[in-house]
Amino acid sequence: MTRMYEHPTINGKRLVDDEYDTRLSRTRVLYEQFMRIDDALAKNRVRSIDKMTYTNDTAVQAAWVASDSVAASGVAATRNTSDEVEGDSQVLFTTGTGTFASDVTVSHSLTRDTGNHFEDKFTKSGSINLEPYNYIGFGIYTGAVTAGGDLDIILTDKDGQTLTQDIPAIDGDHDQTNQVIDLKLSDFSGNGRLRYISSIAFKFNSSMGTSETVNIDDIMVYKYSNGFGPAFGDLIPVELNEDSVVRGMIAAHSEDGIVPKAVSANDGDEEAFGIFCGSGDTGDVVLVQVSGLALQECASLTTLEVGDYVAPGADSGYTISESAGTGADAFATFIGPFPSTDTAGQYHLARILLGTGGGVPS
Repeated sequence: MTRMYEHPTINGKRLVDDEYDTRLSRTRVLYEQFMRIDDALAKNRVRSIDKMTYTNDTAVQAAWVASDSVAASGVAATRNTSDEVEGDSQVLFTTGTGTFASDVTVSHSLTRDTGNHFEDKFTKSGSINLEPYNYIGFGIYTGAVTAGGDLDIILTDKDGQTLTQDIPAIDGDHDQTNQVIDLKLSDFSGNGRLRYISSIAFKFNSSMGTSETVNIDDIMVYKYSNGFGPAFGDLIPVELNEDSVVRGMIAAHSEDGIVPKAVSANDGDEEAFGIFCGSGDTGDVVLVQVSGLALQECASLTTLEVGDYVAPGADSGYTISESAGTGADAFATFIGPFPSTDTAGQYHLARILLGTGGGVPS
């Protein structure tokens, strides 16, 4: 005899699907087990949300829809083939030319992709599942300084609930160069559910001026971050021997022994060995990226050439600089700019290859 399906109840109350998935469903248990297996197989886990490479303006405007696209008061979305980070183009957003004074949102709908992303098997049609990821990032080139509060990024779920985060200010050291925005998903505010994200949007607030440009390139989500984007390759846990360490600092070995301990590196530290992928204080255990490709910031590229050693810069471990010719304090090899020109005194993102320097603990 075929047993009729009965919707689960507790104390006579019918559970909605999400409550059922979380509290009772065997499917939910299997989902968690399969996700752990999937994480083990794809430990670095990076997913491209939109590469922002479109064939023409019409294609851009079909994909990125502005709540106000009027030339004077809205935001125009067009294809830009200059200053791109990935592929042969990126998307250029330009604020109104005359009376731009209101908040304008430009949204992009997302599509479930079970063929390429296992996690989407556990979401709904018309949405993607971002639960396995911890960070979202994208390339940005503004061409002008922006202030905090000028730009927001918004994730909306299938029920219209949102997750919102302010995009950090872009100062004069970065306004004329490609860089990446790297945001922690747990820092977003709102009630949106990462398991059912149906759209992504950029909000251009009224604090921005007229005819301001913002280029966005290659939007990604990823599990681990080295402060400037996805952490690839090998990551190891280390115990901190210093307070107030944050993602993006360069790690230096600080104590001999079986258990590795680390502090933030500085100019001339021969013990530098990787990049912190977590934040914490003394005694905390965080991950450090020790091999593979990494994006890192460099204060000046005027003398760097492909293949040169790079070492921690003189700013408490936030940037890199060219190492001595012997590579004595190096922890990585320089590959090339990202993809800015070599302008003296300006900060740049640079591709580096970890684990190839000449540094050894003293």
